[in-house]
Amino acid sequence: MSEPDPRAAVPDPADSESCDGKRSKADRTACEPAPAERRADLGRAGLISIATMSSRFLGLFREHLFAKLFGSGPIADAFQIAYRIPNLLRELVAEGALSFAFVPVFTEYRERKSDEEAHLLAQIVFTGLFVVVGGISLVAFIFADGIVDLMAPGFGERGVVDGVDKRALTISLTRLMIPFLLFAAWAALCRGILNTYKRFFLPALSPALFNLVAVVVGVWLWMSGTEPETAVFAWGAAMLAGGAVQFLIQVPAVRRIGVRARWRFDFSHPGFRRILRLMLPAVIGLAAVQLNIFINTRLASSASFEDGPVSLMTYAYRLMYLPLGVIGVALATVTAVRISQDAAREDLDRFREGLSSAFGFLLFFTLPCTAGLVVLAEPIVRLIFGYGAFAAEESSTTETAFALCLYSSALFFYCGVKIMVPAFYALSRIRAPLIASLTAIGVNLAWSLSTVDSLGWQSLVFGTALAGVFNFLVLGVAFHRTIARLHYRELAVTAGKVALAVVPMLLVAYYANASVEARIGVETVWHRLAGTVGPIVLAIMTYFAAAKLLRLREASDMFSLRKRS
Repeated sequence: MSEPDPRAAVPDPADSESCDGKRSKADRTACEPAPAERRADLGRAGLISIATMSSRFLGLFREHLFAKLFGSGPIADAFQIAYRIPNLLRELVAEGALSFAFVPVFTEYRERKSDEEAHLLAQIVFTGLFVVVGGISLVAFIFADGIVDLMAPGFGERGVVDGVDKRALTISLTRLMIPFLLFAAWAALCRGILNTYKRFFLPALSPALFNLVAVVVGVWLWMSGTEPETAVFAWGAAMLAGGAVQFLIQVPAVRRIGVRARWRFDFSHPGFRRILRLMLPAVIGLAAVQLNIFINTRLASSASFEDGPVSLMTYAYRLMYLPLGVIGVALATVTAVRISQDAAREDLDRFREGLSSAFGFLLFFTLPCTAGLVVLAEPIVRLIFGYGAFAAEESSTTETAFALCLYSSALFFYCGVKIMVPAFYALSRIRAPLIASLTAIGVNLAWSLSTVDSLGWQSLVFGTALAGVFNFLVLGVAFHRTIARLHYRELAVTAGKVALAVVPMLLVAYYANASVEARIGVETVWHRLAGTVGPIVLAIMTYFAAAKLLRLREASDMFSLRKRS
């Protein structure tokens, strides 16, 4: 039996008028997802957001402990580079290319063949990951010194700093944590399987267990007063153990739906070969963010800078990653499964409507998050990181807050890329994500190399944001020209209403924070909580009240979901 060609389902752009604004509102509404279906998708995204939020908050507490233990000095920089190496490979291969390639193919096998065929494919992929990712891990372990020199050449140039050989420490930590990559790949496979069965909560919660392991170890290290040179290796071992827990916690759920972890060395299987064909350009396409991180890391670790930029950039990115994970990943996960099913069923009208709906929710959530992070950047950084070794470095809070503002400026575009890329892969249109990623690399490289000497390491952060914007714009233009037209008029109206709702929210956040801090100060953690969390809660309430008054459909869906619960 020949394998179906999903490209046959791709519509001609000229035919995408069937549900656009040229028809009546009643006709267009018939093509849109039913309100119950929109609320169901929103409910699933909400479950993912809850699980992701717990993970992100534990992750922030993990970073809080890390900042207390290691600050932003040479040991912190060494760990950040060492952790970034397996983490880069994880995001590039395991959670990036694998997720984009596996979900649509696995979904298609379930829709057009059978669950048994799909489960066999999953077992072959499980085995293939062991061979491929295990081989990559082995190579990285052997050549860790060369990889570190490539990532952070300035470490070797500076030699021993404050009694720490940054290069040697980074190499040792890299070798300790590199097996984390294989556990991450298997965890991503389990997540893809469970998501296609619309089981989202456990896969989204599993990273929380990864962070929980690190938090437990971090608290123990802090309470025991372990020397930083020793504590950093215990911290690295916690990362490895957390990766294993993140995979193992999903195995029973995968077994319950009928997929057994068995060795299947059938690498000529057509489904497996198609996944590989999709993964290769996906790896190149996803290399945009990772190569940009590599470029920025290499420049930030240059001997021309003092110790700290690598860690400060990482702290700021972790804070920005909270809404990126809670909003972008949640919407992208639900949308990817939905549009993969629509593509397998060749229902391209609903495919487009699902994306339009996702972008409406994305505008509704990301624009106020961006504004809030910019206005409250310094209080947030002070609350999360402003203790111990981090607080001892006077400029750390201000510099991290400025980097957070720069990262946050492109939050909508980062999240938009996460939603848009799976749409191309669901239709086997893999050229556009590749071109978009290469464009983003070029933009970041041109900006960073031309400005880092004059503007400092903060220009590298802005280069990352700029690259995210260009990545999204190229994807949007390609989608419009080659696949379908989204509901631009409705999205523009949503953006305008959201912008109006954000104005009173910002005023409340700014003046509430200024008032509380002026009265009680920021000396203790309780004062900082009052001056940060209180204004955030008031701002959220103000935003939702304004959105309701403006009759935003997304706000109505949220309130309808709350009433049903």
